[in-house]
Parts: sequence; C-alpha cells; structure tokens
Amino acid sequence: MKTPIPASSDPARRLTKVIRSGDVDALAEMLEADPDVARTTVDDGTCVRSTLHLATDWPGRRKNVGQTIAMLVGAGCDPNI
Repeated sequence: MKTPIPASSDPARRLTKVIRSGDVDALAEMLEADPDVARTTVDDGTCVRSTLHLATDWPGRRKNVGQTIAMLVGAGCDPNI
C-alpha cells in the first residue's frame, strides 16, 4: 500500500471528487497517467481510506460506482484492504 496522502492536499481532493462524482472518464485519465493512483490511500486525520472506500463510503448511491470499482480493482486496488 502506498503512503497515505493528506485529504487536504490537491491530489487527494481531486481524486476524492472524481471518484465520488462518478466521473469515470476523469478516473480513466488519472489511471492512465498513473496506474498507482488506484492504490492511493487518503488520510483525513481520523481515518485512512482506500480508493474503494472513497467509492463506497456513506452516504452511498454514487453515480457509476460499479464501473468505478471495476476500474480501480482492474488497475490494482486491493479489495481486501
């Protein structure tokens, strides 16, 4: 697992926004530019979340969540974290 990045950082904010909005085109671009982004974890000071956690966190019902999860796992995100 990669070292967690602070949730307040620009890369973490962008990644979180892309995943939670269901923007699979932007996610595909991010993964193409850096496949390791799938294994990124985000630390908000109280919790460290994987990219899969970002996709499935409360309140749920995220747009394109199935496709997002498939893309992240396909790029190497470990679903067992």
